[in-house]
Amino acid sequence: MKESKMTLKWYERYGYGFGGLFSYSFYLMLQAYFLLFFLTDVLGFNPYVAAVIYSATQWIKVLTMIFAGTIIDATCLRMGKYRSWIAIGAVLTTIFATLMFTNLNLPAAVGVPVFLVAYILQSFGYNAMWTASRAVVGPMSKTSDDAVALAGSAQAGSSLGGIIYGLINAAVLGFWAFSGQEYGLTMLTYCVLICIGSIVMLAITKKYDKPMTAQKNTAEATAAKKAEKVGVMTMLKSLKGPMIPYFIAMTLGTAQSGFFMALLSYFTTYVLDNPAVMGYAVTVYSVTAFLGALAVKPVFSLLKSKKTVYIVSTAICAALYLVMRLVGANAAGFLIVYALIGFFGTFAGVLLPAFANDLADYQEMRGEGSARAFTQSIAGTTIRLAAVISTMISSFGLAAVGYKTGMEMTEGILNSIMNLMVVGPIIVCALACVCFVFYRVNEKELDEYRAKKAKKTE
Repeated sequence: MKESKMTLKWYERYGYGFGGLFSYSFYLMLQAYFLLFFLTDVLGFNPYVAAVIYSATQWIKVLTMIFAGTIIDATCLRMGKYRSWIAIGAVLTTIFATLMFTNLNLPAAVGVPVFLVAYILQSFGYNAMWTASRAVVGPMSKTSDDAVALAGSAQAGSSLGGIIYGLINAAVLGFWAFSGQEYGLTMLTYCVLICIGSIVMLAITKKYDKPMTAQKNTAEATAAKKAEKVGVMTMLKSLKGPMIPYFIAMTLGTAQSGFFMALLSYFTTYVLDNPAVMGYAVTVYSVTAFLGALAVKPVFSLLKSKKTVYIVSTAICAALYLVMRLVGANAAGFLIVYALIGFFGTFAGVLLPAFANDLADYQEMRGEGSARAFTQSIAGTTIRLAAVISTMISSFGLAAVGYKTGMEMTEGILNSIMNLMVVGPIIVCALACVCFVFYRVNEKELDEYRAKKAKKTE
C-alpha cells in the first residue's frame, strides 16, 4: 500500500539521483579527503595556518549556504525559480573549484587570499546548486513517499559516485601527474561531470519548475511572479517549533562523518601504516552506503516514521564507533566496522532533505508561507556546521597533539589520531538521538495535506 503512493516516473526518480549527488560526489570527495592534505603537503602551509584556513572554509560553507537559500527564494530567473540556480551554480563551481585546487606557487601572503576568494565563489556555486536541486523536491512530490524516494535516489547516486571515486581517483591523479597540477586538473575533470549532471537535472525538472518570464507582462503575470518571491519574514518564521530540534540534531548527527573525512588519510598513513587502505575504506563505505540508501524506503515503509528510522540508525552508529575504538589498528576489523557505519549512517543523510521538505510543507499547511529553498538551505547549513564542528576539532586537535609534516610518529600521537577520529563521533551521535526526541511533526497529517494539495493542482 505504501509503494502504491509513489507518483513519480522511474526516469524522474533515477534521473534526479544521477543529476544530483552522483555528479557532485567526485567533487565533494576530492575536497573532503584531500583539502587539508593539499594545504599542508602540497601548498606547504604551516599546520596551524592550514588549520585556520581549513576552519575558515567551513564557516564560508555555512554563510554561502544561507545566502544561497535566501537569494533563490527571493528571485525568479529566466529558466525557472530553481533550475536557473542549478545552471549558475554548475558554472561557478567548475571555474573556481578548479582554481582553488591549482598550485599557483604563490607566497603565502598572496596565496591565502587567492585561495579564499576562489573558495568563497565555488562554495556559493555548489550551495546554490545543492539548495535548488533539493528545493525542487517539493514541486515534484505529491506524497511523502515521493520525497523519500527522491532523497534515497540522490543518496544512492552519491554512494555510487563514491564507489567509482574510490576506484578511479588514484588513477585520475596519476594520469594528470605529468602536468604538475594533478589536483587542479582532477578537480576540473570532476566538475565536467557536475555540468553533465546538471543538464540531466534541468531536463528532469523542467515541467515542475516553469520560467515565469514565458508569460507576457500582464497584471496576472506580475502578481504570479511576485508570489513566487519569498520575503525575509516568511523565511524567519520557519526558524521555530520543530525546526529547532531538527537543526541541532541534524548538525550533531551529520558531524560524525566529518572526523573521518578530515583524518582518514592520516589514520591510514600513520596508524595503520598502509595508505592503500584509504582507497579500500572509501570504496567499502560507499558500497554499503549505496545499499543503505536503497534500504531506507523499505525501512521507512515498515516503521512508518522517519523520526524512528533516524533515531534508531544514529544510535546504532554510536555503538559501532565504540566497537571501532576497541578494534584499534587492525585494518580488517576497521574496514568491517566502517562498512557497517556506511550502511546505517546513510539513513540520516537520506532523511535530511526529506525532513526539510516536511518542515516546508508544515509551514505552508499552517498558513505561514513556504520558504522552501530557505528551509532546504537550513538543512544544508546543518551539514556545513557539522563540518565546522568536526574539522575544527580535527585540524586544531591534530596540531595540538604535536603533529608536524614529516615528523617521526610516536605512540601517543597515533593514539591521539585514533581518539580524534572515533570518540568525537560517539559523542555527537548520542547527543543527536537525544535532541531529535523533541522533534514533533505529525507525518500522517502532512500526507493528508499533500493529498488535498495534489487534487487541487490536477
